[in-house]
Amino acid sequence: VEIRSDASLAEAVQLLSEHRILGAPVVDVDEPEDASWMEKYIGIVELAGIVVWILYQSDPTSPKSPRSGTAFALAANGVT
Repeated sequence: VEIRSDASLAEAVQLLSEHRILGAPVVDVDEPEDASWMEKYIGIVELAGIVVWILYQSDPTSPKSPRSGTAFALAANGVT
């Protein structure tokens, strides 16, 4: 199971849910099919990271960051 780099957050959550998994690698849609795995895969999306990001976004005392910013990327990769 792979999550495409152009997938939305909702699509990623749906894919994880459908396959009953907690995380999946993110494949770069801009890389050619014959690219090496180091070029093809750009990260991992984990359900725990998504939950942390949602909690961070819902906290009225925390500064909000854009959905495509560093905080989102770190949360999507399970880094808090």
